[in-house]
Amino acid sequence: MNPITTIGPLHFADLNDKRFEDLCVQLIYTMRNWINFQHHGRKGKDRGVDIQGEFIDDMDDHAYTRKTCVIQCKKYKDISKSELCKILDDFLENKNAVPDVYLLMVACDVSRDSYEEFQKYAKQKGFLSVDIWTAANLEAELYARRPDLLYVFFGVKIFSQRLATVARIQRRISMKKKVYAQLISEKGKAKKNGSEVLEVIIHDVHRDMYPDSNFSSSGISPWFKLEFVKSYYGGLSFYLSIENILINKETGKWKLWDYESEISSEYLKIKAFRVGNIPYDNIVDIDIEGDEYYMFPHIYCEFNHLGSPYERIWYKVTPQDQALVSALCPEDVES
Repeated sequence: MNPITTIGPLHFADLNDKRFEDLCVQLIYTMRNWINFQHHGRKGKDRGVDIQGEFIDDMDDHAYTRKTCVIQCKKYKDISKSELCKILDDFLENKNAVPDVYLLMVACDVSRDSYEEFQKYAKQKGFLSVDIWTAANLEAELYARRPDLLYVFFGVKIFSQRLATVARIQRRISMKKKVYAQLISEKGKAKKNGSEVLEVIIHDVHRDMYPDSNFSSSGISPWFKLEFVKSYYGGLSFYLSIENILINKETGKWKLWDYESEISSEYLKIKAFRVGNIPYDNIVDIDIEGDEYYMFPHIYCEFNHLGSPYERIWYKVTPQDQALVSALCPEDVES
């Protein structure tokens, strides 16, 4: 008979208060389509609010509703009915507004009677939607969906290719929802906020040099401005530059012009946009509001495709030249 390896329950109460809050933040951050997300606990003077934010709720008949959410984290080894109710009393005594969704995350288990009493008491106090995540809920979520956090916080390693693939797909879908909530309108067009085009700042998360523009390293800059083209199934496309392209009039084959070679009569010279595709997998986070330097979205990315964030480069013929080449090559000229 093969030996069986067993792992005991996770001891959330052994984490210090700040570390338990960090775990809760990382668990909850990827589970909602957040418009904004604030972790106040680390700063102190949080008025009983550890985490708060607004998210897009798309579960109601395909309608997109903006909802407020408050999350409190309590690292108790055990908790009674009266203590659960007092948490709500303390929250209201701090003159906090009742959110659309309230979540209490605790480091211990809660009995069914206590849970039902908490729900009943919350309703009496005017709360619309409340829930409790217990130690059992947290542990199940870590093992099922977040083996990375399981290892970081508890040293339990259960990584596998399957789990890694599932986590990657879940993160991709979560990032797509966030992008559409913040950057793309319901009609699939960019939210330009009054501008003619949507411009963004792209950041390399591993080279935090913004807003410094004096780069000593060679290669692609650690941050730069791009103009949005469109979304595609796997991410976002951006204009990078305009290039001169030579198209063979007979075969339709094309090549980039080096600006020096003589152009023979068999080729037609046209202009095309050089476009880069940034996949959702490479997007770490989005700052939709910008800052005093650039008051438009900042997108933080992994530059893990040969030192760039682009999984693919392709060329799109400019509208002015499209009529000249419509019979020779497709509109989108791939690299």
